[in-house]
Amino acid sequence: MCWYTKTTGIWQPVWIEMVPKVYIDEFYLVPNIEEGTVDIEVYTSPTGSSGRLKIEIAFDETKVAHSTIHVVDNYGHQRLYIQSDDPNFRLHYWTPDDPNLYDIRLSYKHEDDEDIIDTYIGMRAIDSRKGDILLNNEVFYQKLILNQGYYAEGLMTPPDVNWFVEDILKTKKMGFNGMRIHQKVEEHKFLYLCDYYGMVLWAEMPSFYKFNRNSKRNYLENLEAFVQKHYNHPSVMVWTLFNESWGVNGIYRDQKQQQFVNAIVELTKSMDSTRMVIGNDGWEHTKTDILSIHDYSSEPDQIRQQYSKLEEKVNASLSMTSSKYNYCKGYQYEGEPILLSEFGGVAYSMDDEVDNAWGYGERLNSEEEVVEKISELMKAVMQIDGVCGFCYTQLSDVEQEINGLLDHHHKYKFSQKKITDTLNTHRTAGFVFE
Repeated sequence: MCWYTKTTGIWQPVWIEMVPKVYIDEFYLVPNIEEGTVDIEVYTSPTGSSGRLKIEIAFDETKVAHSTIHVVDNYGHQRLYIQSDDPNFRLHYWTPDDPNLYDIRLSYKHEDDEDIIDTYIGMRAIDSRKGDILLNNEVFYQKLILNQGYYAEGLMTPPDVNWFVEDILKTKKMGFNGMRIHQKVEEHKFLYLCDYYGMVLWAEMPSFYKFNRNSKRNYLENLEAFVQKHYNHPSVMVWTLFNESWGVNGIYRDQKQQQFVNAIVELTKSMDSTRMVIGNDGWEHTKTDILSIHDYSSEPDQIRQQYSKLEEKVNASLSMTSSKYNYCKGYQYEGEPILLSEFGGVAYSMDDEVDNAWGYGERLNSEEEVVEKISELMKAVMQIDGVCGFCYTQLSDVEQEINGLLDHHHKYKFSQKKITDTLNTHRTAGFVFE
């Protein structure tokens, strides 16, 4: 098994700030690139309060929209048109290559009190069509890396915010355009840095261990806070609600577990209709927007051969390492985009003293062998027709798990150039302007 040291207590920043007697409690920002608008919902506190809300939106310090509305009984809503006459097709989209952000100021005034919040929005849209995932109506091939967010000294807490910056910049430098945050709810600073630098994120609910009334109750109590925390971050593209049937181990046949996962999918969509939702990542899917598959085969030729049978085996088992069916009993493929959301995991450590060192596949002895194996696996996956992306396992080593591209102290283990060159060999898009 591969358990890590337990984390308890407060492991993310906590702060206290002064607010006026009447203040902005929550706000939700929704971009619409088709209409060139931003929807803004504001909820104030305490109960029954009313006042005046001033909204200002700017891009690159140039004001593009402003409005003043009345907040009645804690609630205010406004839709603002933000297209401009600049030469950039009227909107500045958010993408990993060009992470444009519009600045927003919310000023809420009640009698003599005023609460001011400075925030931002990324204009982007996520959709799927004919097996592709689209970002801003363009095919977007996702090159993700699994990030568990563990650190040698602080477990789930980094020594300081610069570790977040370094992780994101190293990930981009290696040629990845996104991360799957695995079994962890990251802090706002990390999410903001992904918005700022341009790093797509899959946000994931941590799993419970056993399926019972208490676990379901705890999950539901935390789900809304999970969605609320990530909602205004443009980098977040996908909600992952369960992973590898953890906590719902009988989901293949158990209709109660299937119905619970489906209910969570629908509940999440009711809270956020702008992103894609995966019910149970890896295998045994019920309702899902993406058919995500976990396959840790270490042989590139086997991957090419197996996934050449994509249409034939899409309702059966494609993974060569789990043997789990892609869909639960009673469910089948309905044209969802297909993505290898975990693969690779090639183990290598320069530290001979790692206890119970653990990883996938045959243990290789030299850095050159490992880098070549990683490169060939990535190329094999990128060459699969009908698969719209992947997530390589993983960004960094975690305690005894030594399959990271970085070590447990988040330093490079391999030549960054080899990984970058590999990721740039296939599935690249866009014009190069000389």
